[in-house]
Amino acid sequence: VQAGRFERHAVWRPEDTPTGVVDTLALATATVRVLPPDAKLAGRRRFCFELITPAHHAVLQATGDTERSLWIDALRRGIEHSLQHVAEGGSVARLSRESHASSDAPREGGLLARLLLQDGNSVCADCGARAPEWCSLNLGCLVCIECSGMHRSLGTHVSKVRSLTLDVTSFTPPATALLLALGNSANRAVFCSKLPPEAKHVARQQLVEQKYVARAFVDREWTPDAPMQRCMQRMDMCAVLVPLAARTTPDMWSVERASRLLFAAVELDDMHVALRALALGADVNARMHVPGASVTPLLAALFGVQGVVSLADPTDPTDSIEAELPEPRLALAELLVLNGAQVTWHDDTQRLTPLHYACLADCPDAA
Repeated sequence: VQAGRFERHAVWRPEDTPTGVVDTLALATATVRVLPPDAKLAGRRRFCFELITPAHHAVLQATGDTERSLWIDALRRGIEHSLQHVAEGGSVARLSRESHASSDAPREGGLLARLLLQDGNSVCADCGARAPEWCSLNLGCLVCIECSGMHRSLGTHVSKVRSLTLDVTSFTPPATALLLALGNSANRAVFCSKLPPEAKHVARQQLVEQKYVARAFVDREWTPDAPMQRCMQRMDMCAVLVPLAARTTPDMWSVERASRLLFAAVELDDMHVALRALALGADVNARMHVPGASVTPLLAALFGVQGVVSLADPTDPTDSIEAELPEPRLALAELLVLNGAQVTWHDDTQRLTPLHYACLADCPDAA
């Protein structure tokens, strides 16, 4: 690992010059992590770790835990070095020319300027560094270049990191609306509500993992306001099915109750409460059974619960269906998809996916 690049050699001896380069990977877009226990190779090989780039996936094996940790630390430092090189202008000009070659590309400089003006966004959500230029799309926060590398090491299932100055294709109108609706203040209100004062002495990588993987600082005694509670009470009249509904929790936020909160947040179009529901453990693919349909949070965000019922009923005339459909809440749908909502999910009766519903509703934006 050197100069922000990773080289793999066919022959390597400490006393000799390395020979037989198998491949070379630029680390600017890489993620490194310990091989998950449920991976196919985990049961047959010990001390493995993964190096993932958009075009390459390598599973590497160390001789022990200590060596694996050393490799992961070295690769993370290489990633940070490479990102720092890009931030200081090493390849910004080239990327900028390629990114802005299309006249349809959104103006990210304008987006960054707008985001930095919002309350709490002028500093990194995790370390407080000034003028962050990276973001976590699914967590709705802005982070500095060093913390962005730590977010990337968590895996894309935890944090989807993008550059606000380089990744111009990532910021679709729904993604832009999502970032503008959330931001660092909303992120801290959810993930740092119970952050103890002594946490500032914890290593930054460990703190980031505690915040977003263990969710150790989420307030599990949080109480919804009156309108949200009334909406949840209406949800209590419907059966909400989640895969982990039988799991008990030591507090009031079971998976099932957090999922009902997510449905209520979607119905009331409350992005902040939706993020909190996900942090409390809501199942983003929970199913709520209502007469005539099976609804997920994603379908509810796009068409409304009653709209899904109307679309699922083939006896309804088209004009009446269109009259009943609300405007699709695309930013909220984007939040759900970025946090794992399955776009290939189908209902139990007619086996319709969200794309089928979008076609029935004649809604290109939802599609």
